[in-house]
Amino acid sequence: MHLNFHVPLCHLWHDGFMSKKALVFGAGKIGRGFLGQLLSQSDFEIVFVDIDEGLVSLLNQRGGYPLKLIGDEERALTVSGVRAVRATDEDEVLEEIATADLLLTAAGARALSSLSRLIARGLRKRWEQGVEVPLNILICENLPQPARTMQELVGQEMGTGYQDQLEQKVGFVETVICRMVPDPSREMRSSDPLLIMAEDYSILPVDKKGFRGKIPRMTGMMPVDSFVGYVHRKLYTYNTCHAVVAYLGYLKGYAYIYEAIADETILKVVRGALEESGQAVIQKYSFDQVEQREYGKDFIRRIRRKELADTVHRVAKDPLRKLAPEERLLGPATLAWGFGITPHYLSLGIAAALRYDYPQDEASRTLSRMLEEEGLDQVLREVCQLDPQSVLSQLIKEKLAALPDLIKE
Repeated sequence: MHLNFHVPLCHLWHDGFMSKKALVFGAGKIGRGFLGQLLSQSDFEIVFVDIDEGLVSLLNQRGGYPLKLIGDEERALTVSGVRAVRATDEDEVLEEIATADLLLTAAGARALSSLSRLIARGLRKRWEQGVEVPLNILICENLPQPARTMQELVGQEMGTGYQDQLEQKVGFVETVICRMVPDPSREMRSSDPLLIMAEDYSILPVDKKGFRGKIPRMTGMMPVDSFVGYVHRKLYTYNTCHAVVAYLGYLKGYAYIYEAIADETILKVVRGALEESGQAVIQKYSFDQVEQREYGKDFIRRIRRKELADTVHRVAKDPLRKLAPEERLLGPATLAWGFGITPHYLSLGIAAALRYDYPQDEASRTLSRMLEEEGLDQVLREVCQLDPQSVLSQLIKEKLAALPDLIKE
């Protein structure tokens, strides 16, 4: 299949140079599929740092990459004003940090240790060169308390004598990533190895209190004061129901998320889970009732898009993490219970996750082995950190017993 990408996002060059520079660690799905577009539209020169030498070389050869956006209408764009640096070329990376106007990380939680070391050395070089302007780091990583985690890691690498500068001149800013960027298909990769596809959703909530100095202007970025509410709203709405669709979809034999959400039985459970988690989030964080329900409806509308071709296995992977006490399944169920809401549909999602036995998923294999060797009560105690005799545990057990009949519907 031949795709013609010819529509530039915007003309960023002004008299041969760019007005601002953003350094993005990670040129993968979120880096190119989301952050690159927002930065390009905001008049930033974009410098990616990545370990993939072939990807870095290709980005430098072409100075940009094609982006296919899926929404009510399909759009083909070109993100321009791009160059890249290999993560192993440390001197170059440090110089880029020293001269950057904004840093963003989308390299994955496993890369944070090496990333923090580079950032610490780059900050020291920045200050040695006399740059006093604060540098903000947007942390687009899937891990608990990302700002505090990153700040602690960088602080450890900096050593003593830099803590005041780190506190005053570096902003560690948490973000909420809500754009879906599926893995590129084999057809896409063969058509163009730089091509990336994403849904046409461009809102990036960020923690306003995390910034130091002037908040940069960036298309789609929405600084908010009560950020923890937005984190839980996304986790307990978007991620919760995505997981419910995936785990029930797996049990009913679907390969893609759009297939699973088209199943009326699954859709009913998802809507019920949205109502339970939504009411809990509203009571906890005082979100508007109508706005929260629209937020849930918008999620269902978005995952119905066949063009995204997001797989059940991608969304369902790592059930051990997703069954943790404050994660996307137990978190909203426990919160709902605390507000007197019986989480019938959320418990169905938890039960389905406990039955996820995909053999190519390491965490799934571990979960299945634990259930077989140690029993359900031990899994509830160890993984979910629930008392096996609690009312919530009993509800989950009831839903486990009901799953076979539900799957047949």
